Amino acid sequence: MAEDAKFRDLYYAGLLEDAARALKGRGWDARVFSEPDALRKFVVDELRGRRVGIPGSTTVRELGLVEAIGEVAEVVQHRGRSGEDARRAMAEEPRCEVFLHSANAVSIAGEIVLVDFYGNRVVGSTMGPDTLIFVVGRNKITPTLDDAVKRAREVAARINALRLSTSPEKITAFTLILHRKPPLIRRGVVLLINSELGY
Repeated sequence: MAEDAKFRDLYYAGLLEDAARALKGRGWDARVFSEPDALRKFVVDELRGRRVGIPGSTTVRELGLVEAIGEVAEVVQHRGRSGEDARRAMAEEPRCEVFLHSANAVSIAGEIVLVDFYGNRVVGSTMGPDTLIFVVGRNKITPTLDDAVKRAREVAARINALRLSTSPEKITAFTLILHRKPPLIRRGVVLLINSELGY
């Protein structure tokens, strides 16, 4: 069993390196991590003393990044709030110096896809912050852009809809495809991790 896991990890390590090369060619600072602890340390060191917007990202929370970042930086997030307070926090997230979340899929050719309902993730991924950071588990790497869009809409959106007790159609107002790092984002970072995380 452990031997099977080792070969699976080796396969995904190569896949992530291929995706990282493609992402670099599209203007991203792309890095591959084999262990969550190393990724957490990198993020904490990068974000120390900064103001960080974090939307509703399961991947970020599964890695314990909200708590880790909160010890060294100011975190703005709408999750855990309600009503007008949540709306204000959601509008503020993309205006922070750093916007940190996950994509729903990344093609092996380096195209990033995400679906969104309110638009805070779209704004934060295109023109809001100085620094944009995506954290992406190996389960979100797809062979083609078409597969990435399909994964975002038919896998990620459906699982998220189950979590929210609604339908996928009601939580997918936007589908964003980033063919390269957005020009108004000064620094774009994609952290790829050899673990299955998020939706």
